[in-house]
Amino acid sequence: MGAFPTFRCLDGSAFDPDAPCPEMTDLPEWLAAEMGTEYTRMRSRQAFVYGAAFHLTDNERYLAWMRAGVARLRANAYEPDTGSAVSWWRDGVPGPEVGARTAQDLAYAELGRGIWRRARSRTTGGRLMERVIFTYVTAHYFSS
Repeated sequence: MGAFPTFRCLDGSAFDPDAPCPEMTDLPEWLAAEMGTEYTRMRSRQAFVYGAAFHLTDNERYLAWMRAGVARLRANAYEPDTGSAVSWWRDGVPGPEVGARTAQDLAYAELGRGIWRRARSRTTGGRLMERVIFTYVTAHYFSS
């Protein structure tokens, strides 16, 4: 638990290159080339969404998934010598070099940890934060 996939099928299942879902069988070349890459930002976004779902529903299942995702990020996504978030892994090798990582990737890497901090202190500004989370999730995840 917590090793969220970068790519998911429309039914929510993880992409399996040995048995691809129908919507991922005829991909443009640029996207097909990325299918073996795992992105920190995608994993962190999923931890964020589970945290938002917990805040909106109080369902402990979402809290457990968020915790697992954040634990996985802490254990694997941050380089011990620099503290920088890895942007991606290709064949298990992290990249790019620290100086080549984008502000966008670094910011997205913090989404999961940020919602985890919020979950630990739910009593501080709770209603406002829940409204912000609801607005963000509905605008960015459920509108497409």
